[in-house]
Amino acid sequence: MIRILLLLFISTFQLNAQMTNAEVYNFEIGDVHQTKLYGSAGPPFEYHLDTIVNKVVDVNSITYTIHRKTILNGPPPYPTISSSVETLVISNLTSSPSHFNYGSCIAPIDSSFIGNCGEGVDFRQSDLDSTCFEPPFWFSTLHEGLGGPYYDVYDFSNMVDYQYELIYSNSSQWGECGNYQDFFVGIEELTETNVHLIRIVDLLGLETEDLPNTLLIYVYSDGTTEKVVRIE
Repeated sequence: MIRILLLLFISTFQLNAQMTNAEVYNFEIGDVHQTKLYGSAGPPFEYHLDTIVNKVVDVNSITYTIHRKTILNGPPPYPTISSSVETLVISNLTSSPSHFNYGSCIAPIDSSFIGNCGEGVDFRQSDLDSTCFEPPFWFSTLHEGLGGPYYDVYDFSNMVDYQYELIYSNSSQWGECGNYQDFFVGIEELTETNVHLIRIVDLLGLETEDLPNTLLIYVYSDGTTEKVVRIE
């Protein structure tokens, strides 16, 4: 009985402990995240499809190269799609990552829980017992190995209502989770007709030759990746 209580205490302590930058932004090459950004102005809604194509680990920093596809989805003249290459540098790996905060007179409340993918989630919300007039309600989440902050804001006094949410992920750490929006596929067929291999990297993200009997990652010009083992 004492052992069971001890285990419950340890698991509760770990769950309530806030994560570090290294835990939240722990991506691997080939990980995919799809996010949706929308606000009170309504459509077009902005979607991002991010694919991790390179990772460089330093003493106290990690640098990610991300292929991003951005789509604005709504009534004509939408949808439109564009591509870009983003660089994300995560430093101070042992520090707590920043949450999304809204308003100046709101005291934040921190907690944590296990998310839908099985990952740890750090949760911050506004304290509605504030002395603010019509205090805004907002919350921010940081997800273990899935990034953030993702947020949801309702500010009735200023007529603000906007969100940034993770709607789909496919990571080496947690597998597939969420609902992938496949409207990218039809548009890509019109805009990207000549997809070709641009580089080959190993599991450490280092560029390499097409080696036999080795697990490699093929990176294509449209931002997609493929894990390949060529047996000889």
